[in-house]
Amino acid sequence: MWTVARRLGAVCKEDLQAADCNAVGSRPASDSIQSNLLSMTPAYEDKRTGIAVSDETSVQTVPSAGGDIGRFSRLGAQNPSPDRVCAELAKLFQVKADEIGLLKLENGLLKFLFPPGLKTAGLIPLNGTAVAARTASTKSSLLSNTFSKVKHVRIFEDVKPGIASGENPERMPIQKLMSVPVLHVSGAVLGVVQVSRKGFEASSAGPDFTGDDLKLLEQSAKVIAALDFMRQPSD
Repeated sequence: MWTVARRLGAVCKEDLQAADCNAVGSRPASDSIQSNLLSMTPAYEDKRTGIAVSDETSVQTVPSAGGDIGRFSRLGAQNPSPDRVCAELAKLFQVKADEIGLLKLENGLLKFLFPPGLKTAGLIPLNGTAVAARTASTKSSLLSNTFSKVKHVRIFEDVKPGIASGENPERMPIQKLMSVPVLHVSGAVLGVVQVSRKGFEASSAGPDFTGDDLKLLEQSAKVIAALDFMRQPSD
């Protein structure tokens, strides 16, 4: 297991990612932003990454790949485990289990609750430049459909996710990603939830995420925020 601040602090300038990823733009979680959907004129440029990001109002409408939030919302009454929640999230967004990341904030550090293989891979300080840290510290939702083009250190991405999978045994790079803060009703940050699409090329990773997908993940984050394992101290 890596030492928390030393290992992550050493790579913060290049941005850390795995289930975690680099940020390309942000707005408060109540507003969705997305980048590089179809052809569009960039509305502004993220100063930290140099990547052009388009305002939501200039994006063409693309059908959402996400499903119905109804079934996922009912998890709140079932006292589910993090593994169960992430399995349902994978179904909701039609992605593989290892394309879901769920992190919990404790003592100023983000730690993975899912996937299992990353639970002991290391912790992420909020003052780092990793997208999970930025998502939590700014309480902003993030979306990138060109993440693989962003220079980053693949520390967590190279760790085995700890999920048995017959259809995707190889560790493939993240091509597209959404990252959303998990917030208590008081506004306090409880953690971060991320959905990605992996592949050796963007074209084989699946459809682009849309603004509707981001809104669906924000709704899902509200369900997750009410679950006991996010509110109670870890063992």
